[in-house]
Amino acid sequence: MFTEAYNNKKYNKGFTLIELIIVVPLIAIIFLIAYNIIFVSNKSFFSTKNKFSTYEDIRIFEINIQKEANQARKATKNQDVMEKISGKELHIYTDVNGDNIPEIVRYRIVNKELIRDVKYPILKANSNEFPYVYNSSWSDEKTVLKNVKDIDFIEDIENIRKQDNNIITKDIKDYRKKATLKFSINDDSKTGKIDLTIVLVTKSRAEAY
Repeated sequence: MFTEAYNNKKYNKGFTLIELIIVVPLIAIIFLIAYNIIFVSNKSFFSTKNKFSTYEDIRIFEINIQKEANQARKATKNQDVMEKISGKELHIYTDVNGDNIPEIVRYRIVNKELIRDVKYPILKANSNEFPYVYNSSWSDEKTVLKNVKDIDFIEDIENIRKQDNNIITKDIKDYRKKATLKFSINDDSKTGKIDLTIVLVTKSRAEAY
C-alpha cells in the first residue's frame, strides 16, 4: 500500500513537470503573438494618425492661401499683387490683420518645409494709402507643411485681363493674377508621396486705397 501511494505521488510529480514543459513554451508563444499584434496595431494607428494630420494640414493650408490670394490687392507701384520671386518663393499682397491694408505674405521652401511669414507696412500719420512702403524684416514665421519635396513649386504667374468679345481691353486697369502651385509631400503610404496642385486667383482689379 505504501509502495502504491509512493508510485502515485511520483507519477503525479512527473505529470506536473510534463505539463510545465508543454505549457511554458505555449505561454511564451501566446505572449509573442500578442506582442506582435499590439506592435502592428500601434504602428498602424500612429501611421493613420500621422497621415490624417498631414491631410488636415494640407486642407488648412489650401483654404488659407486661397483666401489670401482672393483678397490680394495692388499695394506698390513696382510689384504685382502676387509675385513669383523664385520657383521656391511666392509673395502675396493681402490683408492678414483686418486693418484693410495689405501686408506681404511670403511662402517659401526651406529644408523641406513650407514656411509662411509676413512683412508689415510702415504706417505714417495721414499717409496710410497706396503706394505702401514695407519694413525690411519679416516676422510671424510659421511652418505650414512638412516633408515637402525640395523642388520649384511655383509655375509662371499669369495675367487676367477683362475681355470683351474675346478681345483684351488693355486700357482698363486689371491687376488680377493667376498662379498654379505644384508640389509633393512625402508620407508613409505605399505611394510614398501626396501630389498637390493648387490654383490661386486674385480678384481685385484696383489699387489698395
